[in-house]
Amino acid sequence: MKQISIIGLSRAGKTCYMYAMAKTMKRGINGITIFAPDDDFRDLLDMGWRSIRREHKWPPGTDLTKVHCKFNCLLNLRNVFDFCWDDFKGGTLSSFDEISKKHRSEFYRYLQNSDGMIFFIAADMVERILMDDPDAEDDLDDLDMLNAIIAQNGDKMKQIPITIAITKSDLLDDEAKELLFPVIKQIFPSLFVVGNNVKTLIVPVSLGQDLGHGEQNQDIVGVIYADPKEGNIHLPIMFNLYHYLKDYIKELRDDISSAEKELQRHGKVIITASSHSALGRALRGESLEDLEMEKQSMENNIKKLKADLDQTEKDLNKVREEFTKDCQYYVNGKLQTL
Repeated sequence: MKQISIIGLSRAGKTCYMYAMAKTMKRGINGITIFAPDDDFRDLLDMGWRSIRREHKWPPGTDLTKVHCKFNCLLNLRNVFDFCWDDFKGGTLSSFDEISKKHRSEFYRYLQNSDGMIFFIAADMVERILMDDPDAEDDLDDLDMLNAIIAQNGDKMKQIPITIAITKSDLLDDEAKELLFPVIKQIFPSLFVVGNNVKTLIVPVSLGQDLGHGEQNQDIVGVIYADPKEGNIHLPIMFNLYHYLKDYIKELRDDISSAEKELQRHGKVIITASSHSALGRALRGESLEDLEMEKQSMENNIKKLKADLDQTEKDLNKVREEFTKDCQYYVNGKLQTL
């Protein structure tokens, strides 16, 4: 089970994103599906989505200090990636009361176990910064709390994929969308310094079109997307799946290389044993039959590893196809092509 840590301030849209992702990815895309295996949690997700889709009302944020969420990701009904995250209240990062301080410490410890991180940034924040709105300074102060998390977890950031998801991106007009990537790089400069050894995806995400600011418990206007690809709802998870598969491919190649070297060494042992007389093998405790059986087992293991590698490379290519021109991918501070 991989831990993807989701991070965002209050009203960043983390919980609503979870409802939308869980619902739209049940059907999936190109054979890739995601579902919550726990019946009670799946019911909770369905209720949240029903509030959005059927009742046309934005649900409240996370009332509990923390909600533990588990998901299975399948590719053509094969389980390929199990992941979980804890949905902390957004105020955990910005509140200074004693209770929030306690949970903030827990939150920082939690981050150290991350296999991936998703930073949720609300597009209305970005919009205010671009327009030099009077509230933009407060927004930048709040976003610096996320920069503090990046600084405090610098070593971890170099080991795992980092996603910056711009929620409510339907708020942005064409001009703002053109400036989106440069402003994100200015807000979080340490993630884009050349030579930083960090893997970062910037992706605008939206649950629909003309939805407004998504204030809790307010009526929804506009159109809700049913297809996750319409609003890039799938991409924060696909990015983590992409890197998980890449890492697994590297592990498989290393295992195959080690297994082939061991097979070569074993072949020399068989050649040496074959050169001995039957009496000599008996005195040495050598059995050609056992050695050949062991060789066959090694060959079967290598064959299995290579089949797994072949299938995983096909899975990776399928996941790679899902990335769109709407996102930008940086490795070591340099723009890449997925």
